[in-house]
Amino acid sequence: MSSFEMYKSWPRRRRDRVDRRGDPNGRGQDPPADSMADPFDIPKYRNAGHAAYTIVREEGISALYKGVSPRRSVQNLDELPSYQYLILGGVSGAMGPLSNAPIDTIKTRIQRSSSTEPGWRRFIEVITEIVRKEGWPAFYKGLTPRLLRVAPGQAVTFMVYEKVKGWIEVLGPRY
Repeated sequence: MSSFEMYKSWPRRRRDRVDRRGDPNGRGQDPPADSMADPFDIPKYRNAGHAAYTIVREEGISALYKGVSPRRSVQNLDELPSYQYLILGGVSGAMGPLSNAPIDTIKTRIQRSSSTEPGWRRFIEVITEIVRKEGWPAFYKGLTPRLLRVAPGQAVTFMVYEKVKGWIEVLGPRY
Protein backbone atom coordinates (compact mmCIF):
# COMPACT_ATOMS: atom_id res chain seq x y z
CA MET A 1 0.00 0.00 0.00
CA SER A 2 2.79 2.44 0.78
CA SER A 3 4.38 1.96 -2.65
CA PHE A 4 0.97 2.46 -4.27
CA GLU A 5 0.61 5.77 -2.45
CA MET A 6 4.13 6.77 -3.48
CA TYR A 7 3.51 5.95 -7.14
CA LYS A 8 0.23 7.82 -7.04
CA SER A 9 1.98 10.94 -5.80
CA TRP A 10 4.56 10.99 -8.62
CA PRO A 11 3.81 13.66 -11.20
CA ARG A 12 2.53 12.28 -14.44
CA ARG A 13 4.58 12.60 -17.58
CA ARG A 14 3.30 15.11 -20.08
CA ARG A 15 2.08 12.46 -22.56
CA ASP A 16 0.03 10.77 -19.79
CA ARG A 17 -1.80 13.91 -18.72
CA VAL A 18 -5.54 14.09 -19.28
CA ASP A 19 -7.33 17.35 -19.83
CA ARG A 20 -9.68 17.71 -16.85
CA ARG A 21 -12.19 19.58 -18.96
CA GLY A 22 -12.93 16.42 -20.87
CA ASP A 23 -12.00 14.64 -24.03
CA PRO A 24 -11.95 16.29 -27.45
CA ASN A 25 -15.60 15.32 -27.92
CA GLY A 26 -16.59 17.33 -24.84
CA ARG A 27 -17.95 14.45 -22.78
CA GLY A 28 -16.09 15.53 -19.62
CA GLN A 29 -14.95 12.08 -18.55
CA ASP A 30 -12.19 11.53 -16.02
CA PRO A 31 -9.80 8.62 -16.33
CA PRO A 32 -11.03 5.51 -14.48
CA ALA A 33 -8.27 5.51 -11.83
CA ASP A 34 -9.12 9.03 -10.73
CA SER A 35 -12.86 8.41 -10.69
CA MET A 36 -12.40 5.63 -8.11
CA ALA A 37 -10.43 7.78 -5.65
CA ASP A 38 -12.13 10.25 -3.36
CA PRO A 39 -10.33 13.59 -3.73
CA PHE A 40 -11.27 14.53 -0.15
CA ASP A 41 -9.98 11.28 1.33
CA ILE A 42 -6.84 11.92 3.40
CA PRO A 43 -4.67 8.83 3.92
CA LYS A 44 -4.26 7.85 7.57
CA TYR A 45 -0.71 6.53 7.12
CA ARG A 46 2.24 7.98 5.20
CA ASN A 47 4.06 4.65 4.73
CA ALA A 48 4.38 1.15 6.23
CA GLY A 49 6.63 2.27 9.08
CA HIS A 50 4.25 5.06 10.03
CA ALA A 51 1.33 2.63 9.88
CA ALA A 52 3.04 0.17 12.24
CA TYR A 53 4.03 2.95 14.64
CA THR A 54 0.52 4.44 14.69
CA ILE A 55 -1.19 1.06 15.17
CA VAL A 56 1.10 0.12 18.06
CA ARG A 57 0.66 3.53 19.68
CA GLU A 58 -3.13 3.55 19.36
CA GLU A 59 -4.05 -0.12 19.80
CA GLY A 60 -1.01 -1.85 21.29
CA ILE A 61 1.46 -4.37 19.91
CA SER A 62 -1.13 -7.15 19.77
CA ALA A 63 -3.06 -5.21 17.11
CA LEU A 64 -0.31 -6.05 14.61
CA TYR A 65 -1.26 -9.72 14.96
CA LYS A 66 -5.03 -9.38 14.53
CA GLY A 67 -6.20 -12.00 12.09
CA VAL A 68 -3.25 -14.36 12.57
CA SER A 69 -5.31 -17.05 14.33
CA PRO A 70 -8.12 -17.13 11.74
CA ARG A 71 -5.54 -17.24 8.94
CA ARG A 72 -3.65 -20.13 10.54
CA SER A 73 -6.87 -22.13 10.76
CA VAL A 74 -7.23 -22.09 6.96
CA GLN A 75 -3.56 -22.69 6.17
CA ASN A 76 -2.06 -26.13 5.88
CA LEU A 77 0.87 -25.85 8.27
CA ASP A 78 1.97 -29.47 7.88
CA GLU A 79 4.67 -28.52 5.39
CA LEU A 80 6.44 -25.25 4.73
CA PRO A 81 7.68 -24.22 1.30
CA SER A 82 11.31 -25.12 0.49
CA TYR A 83 12.55 -21.54 0.66
CA GLN A 84 11.31 -21.25 4.25
CA TYR A 85 13.20 -24.40 5.21
CA LEU A 86 16.24 -22.89 3.53
CA ILE A 87 15.91 -19.65 5.53
CA LEU A 88 15.32 -21.47 8.81
CA GLY A 89 18.31 -23.72 8.17
CA GLY A 90 20.50 -20.71 7.44
CA VAL A 91 19.42 -18.96 10.61
CA SER A 92 19.99 -22.07 12.70
CA GLY A 93 23.36 -22.56 11.03
CA ALA A 94 24.34 -18.99 11.91
CA MET A 95 23.39 -19.38 15.57
CA GLY A 96 26.28 -21.75 16.31
CA PRO A 97 29.09 -19.45 15.15
CA LEU A 98 27.35 -16.42 16.65
CA SER A 99 27.01 -18.01 20.06
CA ASN A 100 30.43 -19.63 20.33
CA ALA A 101 32.57 -16.97 18.57
CA PRO A 102 33.73 -15.29 21.82
CA ILE A 103 34.81 -18.51 23.50
CA ASP A 104 36.44 -19.72 20.28
CA THR A 105 38.41 -16.46 20.02
CA ILE A 106 39.52 -16.81 23.64
CA LYS A 107 40.56 -20.44 23.06
CA THR A 108 42.62 -19.50 20.00
CA ARG A 109 44.30 -16.62 21.83
CA ILE A 110 45.13 -18.86 24.81
CA GLN A 111 46.73 -21.39 22.45
CA ARG A 112 48.77 -18.68 20.76
CA SER A 113 49.74 -16.76 23.91
CA SER A 114 53.22 -16.93 25.36
CA SER A 115 51.89 -16.50 28.90
CA THR A 116 53.21 -18.86 31.53
CA GLU A 117 50.23 -18.30 33.86
CA PRO A 118 48.34 -21.49 34.79
CA GLY A 119 44.66 -22.24 33.90
CA TRP A 120 42.12 -19.59 34.90
CA ARG A 121 44.74 -16.87 35.34
CA ARG A 122 45.76 -17.20 31.70
CA PHE A 123 42.05 -17.25 30.70
CA ILE A 124 41.39 -13.99 32.60
CA GLU A 125 44.64 -12.44 31.31
CA VAL A 126 43.71 -13.15 27.68
CA ILE A 127 40.18 -11.77 28.13
CA THR A 128 41.38 -8.55 29.77
CA GLU A 129 44.07 -8.11 27.11
CA ILE A 130 41.52 -8.48 24.30
CA VAL A 131 39.10 -6.01 25.90
CA ARG A 132 41.80 -3.49 26.78
CA LYS A 133 43.69 -3.52 23.47
CA GLU A 134 40.98 -4.29 20.89
CA GLY A 135 37.60 -3.79 22.57
CA TRP A 136 34.56 -6.07 22.80
CA PRO A 137 34.06 -6.45 19.02
CA ALA A 138 37.37 -8.34 18.87
CA PHE A 139 35.61 -11.38 20.34
CA TYR A 140 33.79 -11.70 17.00
CA LYS A 141 36.83 -11.39 14.73
CA GLY A 142 36.72 -13.95 11.94
CA LEU A 143 32.97 -14.40 12.27
CA THR A 144 32.13 -13.49 8.65
CA PRO A 145 34.13 -16.31 7.02
CA ARG A 146 32.72 -18.81 9.52
CA LEU A 147 29.16 -17.65 8.82
CA LEU A 148 29.75 -17.83 5.07
CA ARG A 149 31.02 -21.39 5.46
CA VAL A 150 28.59 -22.80 8.03
CA ALA A 151 25.22 -21.10 7.40
CA PRO A 152 24.72 -22.02 3.70
CA GLY A 153 25.73 -25.63 4.32
CA GLN A 154 23.35 -25.88 7.25
CA ALA A 155 20.57 -24.25 5.21
CA VAL A 156 20.88 -26.79 2.40
CA THR A 157 21.17 -29.69 4.85
CA PHE A 158 18.07 -28.57 6.73
CA MET A 159 16.01 -28.15 3.54
CA VAL A 160 17.08 -31.50 2.06
CA TYR A 161 16.41 -33.29 5.35
CA GLU A 162 12.87 -31.90 5.57
CA LYS A 163 12.08 -32.68 1.93
CA VAL A 164 13.40 -36.26 2.12
CA LYS A 165 11.55 -36.79 5.39
CA GLY A 166 8.33 -35.65 3.67
CA TRP A 167 8.91 -38.04 0.76
CA ILE A 168 9.52 -40.93 3.12
CA GLU A 169 6.31 -40.16 4.98
CA VAL A 170 4.38 -40.09 1.68
CA LEU A 171 5.85 -43.40 0.52
CA GLY A 172 4.94 -44.95 3.86
CA PRO A 173 6.02 -48.38 5.02
CA ARG A 174 6.50 -49.73 1.48
CA TYR A 175 10.21 -48.93 1.54
